[in-house]
Amino acid sequence: MDEIDKLPRKSGKLDEEFYQFILEVHKKDSCKIKLNQLINIYDYLEAKNFKNIEKYVSSKANNELDEQQINILDEYFKKNNLFIKQKDYFYAIQKVISRYLISDEFKNYEWSIFNMLSYKPELWRKELTCTKENEEMFDNEISLLEAKLQEKGCDIKLGQSINFRLYCSKGILYNI
Repeated sequence: MDEIDKLPRKSGKLDEEFYQFILEVHKKDSCKIKLNQLINIYDYLEAKNFKNIEKYVSSKANNELDEQQINILDEYFKKNNLFIKQKDYFYAIQKVISRYLISDEFKNYEWSIFNMLSYKPELWRKELTCTKENEEMFDNEISLLEAKLQEKGCDIKLGQSINFRLYCSKGILYNI
C-alpha cells in the first residue's frame, strides 16, 4: 500500500470506493498488495467491464475498415508463425479504446492506430516485450503490418478502432 500512497496524485486516479476496497484488502496481514498486482487487478476489471466502457466511446472511433484494409489484414493474419497474434491486437486495441477513446478531450481520430500500439508497451502482454529479443521481434512485426497497410495507402486510423477490434475478435473467445 505504501507504493500506492507514494505515487504522485496526478499519475493515477483511483475512485474513493476502489481505494477503500484496496485499503481493506491490504489491512489483512495475509494480503499485501503491490503496485504490479494493482495494475493486474485494473487490467482485469477493465476487460471485464469493457461492454460498459464501450458505451461512452465517441462515434468518431466507429468508422468502418474498408475492403482493402480487410484484405490486407486477412492475408497477414493467415500466417502461422506470427509473434503478435490476432488476439494480442484484439486486447491491445480494447485497451486503447477504454483508456484513450472514452475521453471527450481526445480529438486525434485521424492518427494511425500504430502510433499508439507501437509506443505503448503497457497495452500488450508482457511476454511480447519482456526481453531484448522479444522486443525486437515485436517491433519488426508491428512495423511489418503497418508497412503493408501504408504501402497500399490504407493505414488504420484511431477512428477505426472499434471496427479493428471487432475484426480482431474473429474466432476469439474473450468472455472473462
